[in-house]
Amino acid sequence: MQNIQIVIDEKPSSENDEILINHLFKYETEELLHDVPKHISIYLKDENQKIVGGVLIWIHTESIYIPTIWVDENLRQHGYGKKLLQIAEEEGRKRGCKYITLDANFQAASFYIKQGYHVIGEIKNYIFNHTKTYFRKSLMLSSTQENNEINFSDIKLVPAPLKDYPTIQNMARFYVYDMSQYLGGEAGWECPEDGLYECIDFKKYWQADDAFPFIIR
Repeated sequence: MQNIQIVIDEKPSSENDEILINHLFKYETEELLHDVPKHISIYLKDENQKIVGGVLIWIHTESIYIPTIWVDENLRQHGYGKKLLQIAEEEGRKRGCKYITLDANFQAASFYIKQGYHVIGEIKNYIFNHTKTYFRKSLMLSSTQENNEINFSDIKLVPAPLKDYPTIQNMARFYVYDMSQYLGGEAGWECPEDGLYECIDFKKYWQADDAFPFIIR
């Protein structure tokens, strides 16, 4: 029997970590999924060719996954993040992908919602009481989307079942987060110490006999 040791390395090298990552990645993609994804990166570079932002992309058969998207702090609020996402989405469409998936912390959640992504899952108290949120967006354009048109006849106000409660609760959190940048100096709108914006619990509207929650679809 081989003399196998368990070693705790408090200063692990990137080379050793890559061994674990690559072997797990190979098993998951080739043995379980039978799908070897293509990896591409899109960079933002300044006039000196210094990388000041970018997005890492893994392209699978039917979907693409973005593990990392970053824009230098001095370049934020100038549309670069949105442009990077749009290019990533177009790369997926060109390769026949149907979906794009990514995850983000609470600070970036409202940004992805504005870009058309919807929440598919959350991990509460992921780290330091913060929530990690998983997002997905369809890359399949309808004919009206391709023509930049909106078919308003498809938009309806319908009763919201209880399964829509998490979605509506998160929408309210994003509203409080967005409004805090304008009303952050007023009582009740200040940023909480833990950075987690909260609002009233909307579940009561499903529990009360005289309340009728609706949602626009």
